[in-house]
Amino acid sequence: MEIKDWITLVVPIIATFLTALIGFGVTLNKIKREFKYTIKSYLYQDIKKLYRDLYVCLEKVILDPMLAFEDRYIDELLNFKPDIYLFSSKNLIYCYRDFGTYLFNINEAFKHYKIEIDYEDYDYDDNGNVVGVNFGEDEVQEYQFKVSTYKEENCPSSKELKEKVENILDNLKKELNMV
Repeated sequence: MEIKDWITLVVPIIATFLTALIGFGVTLNKIKREFKYTIKSYLYQDIKKLYRDLYVCLEKVILDPMLAFEDRYIDELLNFKPDIYLFSSKNLIYCYRDFGTYLFNINEAFKHYKIEIDYEDYDYDDNGNVVGVNFGEDEVQEYQFKVSTYKEENCPSSKELKEKVENILDNLKKELNMV
């Protein structure tokens, strides 16, 4: 067999092999890109839902600043912490932490105040032991009055809350490329 015969046999085989190899590489690359795009798309939708839910939660305290004194609201806000820390930028984490710390401090001061006025309603002996409780209807009304007065005097303003929420909202928009 001559070289010419070999070339006529080998060239089509090599060309077919190279075509198949290039086609396989292009197809594999396209599948990888589509897979990444699909994952990013689903992740983006989840992050969008998380940010929307966070904003709804933050909007509640602007509309009703008295929620800053409620443990259930603080717990609701803290439920976002793992996802925020996992998916968000440092700026958003900082704003979220700043707002959460601000509300947490307000809530803790309120709890401390409630404990202080709660101890006023007990009778103590000379050794400091509790010997009686003074919870008549008048005392309960006085306690409720003190609590409501404290809340009114120490309630954060909607303007102050809105400023802190606006920082979070600005960062949410940046992360969603809405700015």
